[in-house]
Amino acid sequence: MARIWKGSRRLCRFAAATLPTALALAVIPLAGPAEAAPVTYQLTITTETGMSDGTDDTPQARVFNSAGEPSSWTKLDKPGYDDFEAGDIDTYTISVPDGFGRPERFELWKGGSDDWCFPSLGVRLTAPDGAQARVYPPAAAAVVCLTEGSERRESFTTVQNVTIHTQYYHYYLPVSDIIW
Repeated sequence: MARIWKGSRRLCRFAAATLPTALALAVIPLAGPAEAAPVTYQLTITTETGMSDGTDDTPQARVFNSAGEPSSWTKLDKPGYDDFEAGDIDTYTISVPDGFGRPERFELWKGGSDDWCFPSLGVRLTAPDGAQARVYPPAAAAVVCLTEGSERRESFTTVQNVTIHTQYYHYYLPVSDIIW
């Protein structure tokens, strides 16, 4: 019985001496490559002021770099807020990976059943350094509408001797140039 007790004491002393070191080694964090933080741009969109120009749908946007690589789609939606009502000026964050470069092209998509109209020069992108750019849709229209209608069409409306050219697109605003 005494021999078992002596062996147990030696084992306990060994464990007491080595266990704290072993535990300390177990919690040392492994150093790995640091992930680069994404670069964020602020997208500001002005909705036209007409009664039916706003939308309850949730548009999405993405940008393309000089190599033509797209960012991920960004859902343009603020929780608890009624986005894109007539006359609203809404701002959202679009993130791109570090090293993506400055966006050169822009694409906008909207599903759903109601149209959404905005001035063709009502889309602006602000870089992290504060530089601002306008997004120029491919058509020279004053107003751009994303609609569920199946064909692309355009209309001309005269209001107080001013003709307003409206371009309608089926869900997508074609890839548009960003001018910094």
